[in-house]
Amino acid sequence: MRPGADPVAVLAGVLEATATERIGAVMGWLGDVVGQLLASHHDHDRLLIVVDQLEELFTTAESNARAAFITALRALRGDARVVLVLTLRADFYVSLMESALWVDLDGQLSRLDVSPLRGNKLRLAIEAPARALGVYFEPVLVKQLLHDVADEPGALPLLQDTLLDLWHQRTRGLLRLAEYDAMSDGVRIGLAVTVARRANGALNDLSP
Repeated sequence: MRPGADPVAVLAGVLEATATERIGAVMGWLGDVVGQLLASHHDHDRLLIVVDQLEELFTTAESNARAAFITALRALRGDARVVLVLTLRADFYVSLMESALWVDLDGQLSRLDVSPLRGNKLRLAIEAPARALGVYFEPVLVKQLLHDVADEPGALPLLQDTLLDLWHQRTRGLLRLAEYDAMSDGVRIGLAVTVARRANGALNDLSP
């Protein structure tokens, strides 16, 4: 799951909880729902919950929604049947440490730091998903993408939008440099144009 604006609602959906089951003591429904979920999968006795992009808790959710979700996570963490995995961008680590969630995690957190993808690992992240579907890149395109993304701190999000645009323009299972070059506006590279278009779209959706 990803937190979003109403992370408790998302969590309830993931755990297949009904609105009726959520009525009652604060977060008391969690234990019952976990039990029912495990009972419906009788060959399992533990539940793994992965909260991806936990930073949304600090950027998207309002304070009340954030507090409610932290309360839910603390309740789940106290349940021996549940294993929690949280992924968080490094630049939001301070926000986590300043939150009530850190009270439970401090000194008891098994932490794995994932370094930014570079070189061959980034090349694999670009090529492998397409290859799995029988789609391939021109080698010169991959070389150009790796050059353009260079040491950008947000390499994967930048590439994500660009690769999506390229995907829609593939020709007979081939992603070509020509389509990427066509994204350029003569001043900015295709990567920059794609990001600018997404940013402008987000701004245009805002009210005055």
